[in-house]
Amino acid sequence: MSVSRDAVIWAFKFMLGRAPESEEVILSHMAAADEVGLIERLLRSSEFKNSSRYKGYFHKSAANVPPREMSVKPIIHGTSSPSLMEMKTINIKELPRTCFRNESGALIEGTIRYRAQDESKLGNLTIGFHGGINPVTLEGVEINLLSIPNLFIDISHSGQKIKFGERCTGRWVFHLWGRADVCVGNDVTSNGMDVYLTDGSTLNVGDDCMFANGYIHVTDNHALFDMKTGSLLNVRSNPIVDIGHHVWLASRATIIGDAHIGAGSTIAAGAVVKGDVPPCSVAAGVPAKIVKRGVSWTRSDQGSGWEQVRDSLQAVSSAVS
Repeated sequence: MSVSRDAVIWAFKFMLGRAPESEEVILSHMAAADEVGLIERLLRSSEFKNSSRYKGYFHKSAANVPPREMSVKPIIHGTSSPSLMEMKTINIKELPRTCFRNESGALIEGTIRYRAQDESKLGNLTIGFHGGINPVTLEGVEINLLSIPNLFIDISHSGQKIKFGERCTGRWVFHLWGRADVCVGNDVTSNGMDVYLTDGSTLNVGDDCMFANGYIHVTDNHALFDMKTGSLLNVRSNPIVDIGHHVWLASRATIIGDAHIGAGSTIAAGAVVKGDVPPCSVAAGVPAKIVKRGVSWTRSDQGSGWEQVRDSLQAVSSAVS
């Protein structure tokens, strides 16, 4: 967490005149990059704009802020520009030895790019090597991090790329076989996602997603074949899993490529998804089916902030009328 619990409680009382409604809300706001980012979040909230405090002192201050900064930010599928941040680039080999799962991992040629202020969080990284290739022959491995959650990355091939946007938290495990590309947006949280990618695979995750403990299998690492013909049944060319903005994967959900999950959707606990899920839908079951449309979710168990979620989704999708 980047912001203390006490800072979140103070900001709520100062700007909204009350304490946060739940521990979950406190934890979600503790993910802000710093106290300034926390205040900006609350400034953009519909609850603040409708409060009496907004009509007083803050209304005068807000009037001096350009409209683009005060309105709900557009949803961006990917990371934001690091132009205002000091970025550092090091070779994977330069990581502390405690960051390597095995000795072979310390032989991998590649780069890690991160914000200078996150230097102390490099210990959140665990890099490993697996496979039959000599690790010293690998090249073109790129790990770009505008935030550093707990990352466990097993690398096996040249040209593997992972990108994380700002303010991402939680635990992730990546098993990379072959040339693969991962792009995770801003403000994405995870309670423990295991992700599997093989050669030619792509995983895109939009902003403000919330993942419990679950699985994303962009491809299988072992082939199924027909006993009579020998034809392969589960091998695909350039498979992809594309997860839109503000998607909730509940506990033990499994996503299988090729899958496209629309913005604002919810994947129920234990569901197995393959194929398309429309925006603002609930998918449940094995295999998953659409059980409700025209709905989305908030991080608050009391639904706080639903208007801002709705407005944000309406800005990029016609799915909500």
